[in-house]
Amino acid sequence: MINVFKSKKVLIVDDDEKMIQVLGNYLRLNSDFNTTIAKNGQEAVERANNFRPDIILMDINMPIMDGVEACKKIKENKELKEIPIIFLTAQSSIEEKVRALKAQGSDYITKPFYEEELFLRLKLHLENSDSKEKIKTSLEKTNEMLNNISQSLFWVETTGKVLSP
Repeated sequence: MINVFKSKKVLIVDDDEKMIQVLGNYLRLNSDFNTTIAKNGQEAVERANNFRPDIILMDINMPIMDGVEACKKIKENKELKEIPIIFLTAQSSIEEKVRALKAQGSDYITKPFYEEELFLRLKLHLENSDSKEKIKTSLEKTNEMLNNISQSLFWVETTGKVLSP
């Protein structure tokens, strides 16, 4: 098991029950993922809001709302917009790939897929997300220090009187 997967949450979005089972079984057998599913784009948006996944595997062709529209809705939410969305779909046309990436999808894998490739892409996107989060936290701490630095500076006049900056 790769440590980057420990306790990570994956949302699997596909209307094909067999594909959901294949992906779910593969992820459970090869990693420490916590998974949940959605069977259409509308459910995907709802589950993303409630489950707060670390990564989403999304099909494109689904009933009610397709994967590209669901991706757009998820990316509109400021609390969800940083979640990587990997499109995992039978659609192989360049137009569909461009449409998915324009919707701010993070990656695109066509079915049938190689399990090792999927695993490596999951690892890559989760490591990138973790790095972004660490940088964000570090910048927030730095900004907080800079905002408070004026409170810790003072001058002492030759008379001994302490002055704030």
